Amino acid sequence: MHTRTTPTRATRSPFFPTWPALGGMVWLLASCQGNGPLPPTATSDFSRAYHRDDARAFELGRRAETLELTHQRVRTKIATHREKIAVTDDEDELDDLEDSLEILNFLDRWIADTSRHHPSDAELLSVNLQAERVLNLMENEEAGSSKAHRVPQLIAGLVPTFVFGHRIASIPRYSRDEPLGPELAGKEASFLYDSRRGVYLTPDHLAGMTPLEVAHTDISPRHPAWHRARSRPTSTLVHFEGEMERGVTAALREDGDLPAGRRWDVDSSRRVLFLDEVYKSATSAKAEVEDAYGVEWKIKWGDECQTEPVSGRLYLLAGAKMTDLVYVGGGGPDEMILILAEPDEYSAEGDKAKTEREAGTVEQLAESLDDFYGFDIGPYIHSHGVITESNVDRLLRHLPNGGKSDYRRSNLIGRHWVSFREYSVELRPKGYIRTLSGTSMTDLAANEDRVARGLYLFSLWLAARDTKNDNNKTYFIKQPSGGRGSKMRITSYFDGHHDLGVTLGDLGSAGEINRMKTGEDFLRDTGRVIKGRQPFVYKPTAYDHTTWSDAKWMADRITALTDRELRQAIDASTWPDFVRETLFFKLASRRNQIAKIFGTANPEARREVAPPNIAIDLSSPSKIRDAEQRYRLAPGSLAEELQRHHSGGSGREVLVRDGQIVPSPESALITQLVIQRYPSGLADRYRRMTNQPPEALRR
Repeated sequence: MHTRTTPTRATRSPFFPTWPALGGMVWLLASCQGNGPLPPTATSDFSRAYHRDDARAFELGRRAETLELTHQRVRTKIATHREKIAVTDDEDELDDLEDSLEILNFLDRWIADTSRHHPSDAELLSVNLQAERVLNLMENEEAGSSKAHRVPQLIAGLVPTFVFGHRIASIPRYSRDEPLGPELAGKEASFLYDSRRGVYLTPDHLAGMTPLEVAHTDISPRHPAWHRARSRPTSTLVHFEGEMERGVTAALREDGDLPAGRRWDVDSSRRVLFLDEVYKSATSAKAEVEDAYGVEWKIKWGDECQTEPVSGRLYLLAGAKMTDLVYVGGGGPDEMILILAEPDEYSAEGDKAKTEREAGTVEQLAESLDDFYGFDIGPYIHSHGVITESNVDRLLRHLPNGGKSDYRRSNLIGRHWVSFREYSVELRPKGYIRTLSGTSMTDLAANEDRVARGLYLFSLWLAARDTKNDNNKTYFIKQPSGGRGSKMRITSYFDGHHDLGVTLGDLGSAGEINRMKTGEDFLRDTGRVIKGRQPFVYKPTAYDHTTWSDAKWMADRITALTDRELRQAIDASTWPDFVRETLFFKLASRRNQIAKIFGTANPEARREVAPPNIAIDLSSPSKIRDAEQRYRLAPGSLAEELQRHHSGGSGREVLVRDGQIVPSPESALITQLVIQRYPSGLADRYRRMTNQPPEALRR
């Protein structure tokens, strides 16, 4: 992963004003983010130093004896897990233990293989740091402590960014070609990689380099979260989906859940889904579902439906190695239907019903989402009913014939189904990928890592406001151990953001495109600091360590994105064309402002993007009917809405004015689009925290 050859500790960049009163307040808030007491498992000097954010961990991590202690810790945990597996009769606990044992066995093989090959100091530190992070994740999950510091971290992120905005230390242009010197070199990331010599750079190396040279120094090819420059796959998104399809196919074949000669397909498999349970988690309305082959998905409703697929794809295009695969949908049963659970399995009473329920009717689904999230699913429902002999072939025409026996057509007669106007689904391919949530963006490794620090600028670009640890995952990838047809086992792992839904908007709601600032209102360089005004709900401590060189490194990834790639990501939404065009303007303008501050080789990022002005001609009945067909509105609905909005006029309706989507009261078309297709809203968005629908749904 990375290494450092001296224990020099990177200090934080200036962030807060130095006024005594504010300084005291901010110090108190920041102190809430401390690591807290050491976990009882932190028994080695290396582990204790790591948890204390002590740079001595770098020195200890380069020792072979530290790796041996880590190996002993892993093997002890393996033995403990095997003992628990032998005596437990709880199926859920058994599943969790076996999942954890898979990860521990991977660590065991990895450490043993590293030890056999006489590792260098850099390799020792890399494996020690990564193993420590994984073990911490597992122990936090076992103890249920991963969310313990959520409220203090929220306060420490929200209050300063809301009051002061954001500041990344800048370097005057005349100084960017001068050597950093020892003081500034000590603030740079610790794991910068010299690819020509195959070594990590020390602060002594960095001291003689210019800020630009440091910015152009890349990460290790083995970095778990990010590709090196020009190393991400071509046709990135197609490649990523293809990898998922191949991995899930292999896992299903191993379990005997996929007929010989068949391939699992990501598009067709999500056309008919089966509800497992509605569960309570965080603030987004969601449920656990699976497809006909038993592959797990998460279905979501609300303001993140459109934003998460777009932002996740931009994350991959910028260079990330892994995130969750999310799709947005809508349009009723012709696109997707959700088959609910058996009605007699539902209960709203008892301890279990407080966190998860197996809804068997639309009424039970609505009750569960209201109880858990205060969420009204009504505006999102397109249609619903019961599967009968007369409609089964029509409703289940996309159901694969070779799926699980419980999901055959003949076994589904009498079940309730529902389809939606707007929803998103996230693939959870457990047979192919094991995951651990809560990957730290606030520990020693993250604070010293270029990628974690550079993500500050990426988060500002997308207005990614919720980058708490819970929204980061470690992904353990399984492959056939002995070639095609052999048993699947974990062979590698990646880190990545897994929830990029709270993006492309403002503090109140995701997808508030009108609130995305451009130009210097978005980001400006004073020569001393680079300033932005977007409030963040959470702000990882890694961001406080971001240097100009870290930001420039990420800027090169963002500004290299072409207009075609931006549109490719935006087209993952189902937003109407004029909304997609407005979002392209905002993202391209913000990309170009980053290019103006940091420079770029991409000519598209050096051009000015004009704010769109978009109108539609509704001057005759035929043109109104054309608009209804184009935007998939019910026949006659737009004509009726036009009568409600105004009489007479030019027949020309403005949809986007100077790069801003007009509010629904000013547009009959937008009003009907919200009512019929986009209940989360277009200009006026659904606000999750107050459970407030857009204005078109409140009339």
